[in-house]
Amino acid sequence: DPITAFNRIFTGQRIRRVDNGAIIVMRMPVEKSQEYAKKQGDTKDLFVDHIISLQLGGSNSDSNLRLVPRAIWESATPVENYLGGLLRSDKISKKKAQKFIKDFKNGLITFEAIKEQTKE
Repeated sequence: DPITAFNRIFTGQRIRRVDNGAIIVMRMPVEKSQEYAKKQGDTKDLFVDHIISLQLGGSNSDSNLRLVPRAIWESATPVENYLGGLLRSDKISKKKAQKFIKDFKNGLITFEAIKEQTKE
């Protein structure tokens, strides 16, 4: 998608690769992450989370970031990695992967249900 690519480049994000239509950008520098967290009222118990993870085509923009407790941040990692693997192997679309991770993070679907719906 040329519009998304232009947006990522225009906003200073470095593109790593493209996976099944998802533009994967480099993680933001630690300093930028810390700046975002501080601006949001960070405490040592909160972590910067990409709502749509970078491996699923998410961006480093403020609209895709939030602060979450460690347990929530850690619970999403296996789901993001699972969906990222499916996306890289062309077994799921970018749109579907992004919907699954949003629904998971909003408590609308479990990891087990995602695995059930994506098994071959």
